Amino acid sequence: MRARTHTRTCTHICLRLSSLEIKQAIQLVTLIVGKYYQYKRCRIVSFLDKTKVEKVEIGLKENELYIADEEKLWIRYLKGALRTFKEKYSYIPGFQMVIVTNLPSHYDLGKNAALIVALYMFLETVSHTYTVNIIEKALMCHSAEKLAIRSPYKARISDVLISVLGKEDKIFVTDAYSLHFDQYDWNNIDAELILIELKIERNKSSEWHINKTQYREIMTVINTQSRWRTHPIGMSMLKYLFPEKTIKMIYDAIDKDKRITKIGYAIRDEQWEKLGRILSNGLIYYVTCFPLCSINIVIIDVSKYILHILLKHYMKHRYNMLFRL
Repeated sequence: MRARTHTRTCTHICLRLSSLEIKQAIQLVTLIVGKYYQYKRCRIVSFLDKTKVEKVEIGLKENELYIADEEKLWIRYLKGALRTFKEKYSYIPGFQMVIVTNLPSHYDLGKNAALIVALYMFLETVSHTYTVNIIEKALMCHSAEKLAIRSPYKARISDVLISVLGKEDKIFVTDAYSLHFDQYDWNNIDAELILIELKIERNKSSEWHINKTQYREIMTVINTQSRWRTHPIGMSMLKYLFPEKTIKMIYDAIDKDKRITKIGYAIRDEQWEKLGRILSNGLIYYVTCFPLCSINIVIIDVSKYILHILLKHYMKHRYNMLFRL
């Protein structure tokens, strides 16, 4: 019995950077294998941590599925999946499973979303109960992830959708707001343009750590811009309503929003040099080229919105593409 999810499209990459040539095939996969267990319990062996093998045994009764903050993240995800699945379908038999993955941690490649989807798919298989509707399955997995991390705003349904929809040799673009998704065929070609959005260190510092209250304050301002923007005093009044740290984060979010809009216009108008300048100002390393009949791109950790714009543009003009997600 096996439940498997491709967390990103299986990709083939050929990059030429100066005299360095890298040729490799990358398949990012989270894999779960298992079998039935005679007792009403689940026994798990995890290889998610590259440095050690972890083992745990959990009962399937409601009181045994309590999620504690001090537990390992992958155990919280397991319990989140079990509780969500059990709430909808009631029955889960005892089972044993082994979990492995080759997704690196802390690189925003959807490792946690891949795990929750793989767990949910395994529970479908072992229970012979399937959620046929893709959107419903994605929402169930998203609910399980929110339950596990106890921070609803940190669980991105776009990552879950990619893991639910992911198929080898296919590219999927998802819109997290409308839950609309498009599918494109894959081409194994060389890369000529590389876009890599680097992590901004200040976002990792305690100064830029965001709590639930600040998140709500920022979203309140962003979601009501159309109302306060037309006021004669406008933005200047906000400093009297929110703390200084929140105001800085609001301005930062607005600046990023404007930057993404400029990127969208540059792609639409095929202003590639302008695109390069905008990207480099945002701490993005890039190798740029002028548009040919074939533009091939590697994208690593770039905004989903930017990715969507690029895909729509290049598909519209029938360019060959390579995306490494």
